[in-house]
Amino acid sequence: MAGIELINVHKQYVVDERPVKVLNGISLKIPEKHITVILGRSGCGKTTAGRVINCLTKPTQGQVLFEGKDLFQMSKAEMK
Repeated sequence: MAGIELINVHKQYVVDERPVKVLNGISLKIPEKHITVILGRSGCGKTTAGRVINCLTKPTQGQVLFEGKDLFQMSKAEMK
């Protein structure tokens, strides 16, 4: 069961010419065929983590693996 794996993922945005860290080295495994819930207070990075997992934004650093392959290196055909 490979599923999805985040390895040391960082995400940083620039707001008013200042870097803002949103994700700071998160790692997690979401096994195939499992439901996973990410909980946390407002502004802790839940939405950004979801956007990274769904390929809507690239991480600044780290890897996102899907079935053992780097999600951001895969073609759309491989993702189906």
